[in-house]
Amino acid sequence: MYNLRTLIINCRGVHFHNGGLAFLPDELRYLHWGRYPLEVLPSSFNPENLVELDLFYSKIKQLWEGSTRVPKLKWLKLDYCVNLISIPDLSNFPSAEIINLKNCHSLIEIHSSRECPKNLHSLNLSFCRNLSSFPSNIHLSEEPSFSTSVVLHSSREDSEFSLRYCFSLTKFPDIPRNIKRLDLSGSLEFNFMNCLKLNQKTVSNLLIFFQVSVQKLQLMGTEKIISLFKVSPHEVKGSLCLPGSKIPEWFCYKNLGSSIHTNIPVLRNDCGRSSYIMGFAICLVIGFEDYNFDSFKRGFDVRYDFHIETSDGHKEQFFGNSIQLSGMPVHRSNHIILGYNLSRKFYEFFQELDTRLVNRGMSDYVGTLVVFNIRSIHFVEGKYCGIQPIYVQAQVMNSVAINQDTGDINGYNDTVEETCEPHPKRTCTKANQCFTTHGL
Repeated sequence: MYNLRTLIINCRGVHFHNGGLAFLPDELRYLHWGRYPLEVLPSSFNPENLVELDLFYSKIKQLWEGSTRVPKLKWLKLDYCVNLISIPDLSNFPSAEIINLKNCHSLIEIHSSRECPKNLHSLNLSFCRNLSSFPSNIHLSEEPSFSTSVVLHSSREDSEFSLRYCFSLTKFPDIPRNIKRLDLSGSLEFNFMNCLKLNQKTVSNLLIFFQVSVQKLQLMGTEKIISLFKVSPHEVKGSLCLPGSKIPEWFCYKNLGSSIHTNIPVLRNDCGRSSYIMGFAICLVIGFEDYNFDSFKRGFDVRYDFHIETSDGHKEQFFGNSIQLSGMPVHRSNHIILGYNLSRKFYEFFQELDTRLVNRGMSDYVGTLVVFNIRSIHFVEGKYCGIQPIYVQAQVMNSVAINQDTGDINGYNDTVEETCEPHPKRTCTKANQCFTTHGL
């Protein structure tokens, strides 16, 4: 037994003759003990060789006494350990990649007095109802790929940091404006539904981070954005849900209710440089009225559809998307849902529309209609909505073509930045108007 490397136990009603477990082999690499019946691991156990520790649904209150370094541990899974009071300082797990603490109701805080694990890419704290704070130096790994439900510094495609239903959470780490690296080839999803105790600074930090993410997209240029479509073939998107009732000031187009109709300039010209619409940021403020709690167990999604209208009365939907929210509200407070989406469809459609307007005149374009629908439930009200076009500076000529299968860019010349005198039939705006990057 001393050389045992893998131990898997998953059963109820395990009893020990002397009231406790005296021994675990120090050579253990993988310890999976579902419903572990004791409050602590044996004091004689040296976990220096552990690679994976999974004690889901156990009665454990803490892993071990004192501070023990576990240099090889990659996966720590303590989900549904409702009696867990504390976990060791995260710096004791330098190789950790996944930490799952979902439904650890008694956990109050996460410690990391020193450096957090460099390879950490998934931290699940959902339903940690008494969690009030966690380290300001959490740094999720910078490896290729990314798709998140709350991430600070990451570009992994499977990076996750979930804080749904952390009712007691009052502080969230500052999110710096100068993020060193942000790979936008996947999805960026923040879900703070029901985190009603978030202080104003935290809310502001999250809104600033979302705004800066959109600004960074604008500054990348059309060629770089198009190259992202080769990695993520259809779109670059992100979303944020948090308590609140106000549409951010940087949204130029706002309206009461859940639809908005406006005339959006197809092309913008700043100091001789053309910028094209490659996507939109959207915002919807929702309120929960008389709802049935059970109906939210599977969550809901917010659908938004873009329609173009022309002078001959033609209305055509040219884009639609949805933001899925996997939580359910337990308080009747308003929430803000923010999203951004840049897609191949947007770029190609507005390129075509620009050409059409040049040939037929601006009077042919009446406006853009955006309609929001909250699906799966009928007792959520869309109170306010807003949209913000995302203009990206041209780095390739209008003749650019995107291979639908490979995402390759074809047909552009060596001009890095297109400078143009705006066509008299195009609508161009000056840099100091509200939808410049600075105004965002």
